Amino acid sequence: MFKKITLCSALVSAVALTGCTVHNTTSSDNLIDIYRVEKFVTPGKTTLAEVRELIGTPGLAGKTLQGKDFVGFAVVGERSYGEAAARGVGDILSFGLIDDDEKHFTQKNVYFVLDDNKVVQDIKFNGHAYIMHMDSKTYNLCQRQLNEKELRSTHKLTKDEIINSWKKEIIETKPSSIVTIAEDKKKPIEELAYDDVFYPICGQACYLQHGAFEAFGKYTNEELNIYGGRQPNDGSKKALLGL
Repeated sequence: MFKKITLCSALVSAVALTGCTVHNTTSSDNLIDIYRVEKFVTPGKTTLAEVRELIGTPGLAGKTLQGKDFVGFAVVGERSYGEAAARGVGDILSFGLIDDDEKHFTQKNVYFVLDDNKVVQDIKFNGHAYIMHMDSKTYNLCQRQLNEKELRSTHKLTKDEIINSWKKEIIETKPSSIVTIAEDKKKPIEELAYDDVFYPICGQACYLQHGAFEAFGKYTNEELNIYGGRQPNDGSKKALLGL
């Protein structure tokens, strides 16, 4: 019997693997410093159309409880454990074939709050690192938020780095759900293996949603997977970001 702890909330199920618009990097060790967008986006001046030219089609749109519209984008470094060769899927590049049953991800999210004229008013940043297990049982492992240093770094986290940093975090914070699992397994938290703790499946779109909640709290008017709303100039200047 799998024991699951719900840090990924009720968003798991249908939206977990929704193909939202994301911009994956190459299979190298590099991932952009997400704060780089600040070099090209100026609150009070840059329009949503200009943001879309820079990054692409938003993966998420919503409205804060204060009535402000926002859009969200994800930049994702994705790899199978074996660092397999790249493959393309439509206009979204998913790098790293699954040569075993686990893939690990470093996902950086950026959200733009807009005024009534679709001009950027504020920018929010966050991100997550996680491992996704996919076979007859599909679930996540070692999920955690990225810290400020990681958001600004160009280093894409390895699987071992995700596991070790997750373990350090649970040892320091001792979440009650993790304590319960350790008790059930009759192990101290320090001795839990990375695959002793399973999380509900949550993919790129799901973490984009979670990032929005982390940035704004509850929000409304959510529109996910809005790739069908692609505009001709979306992503035409993304080389400026290194995408």
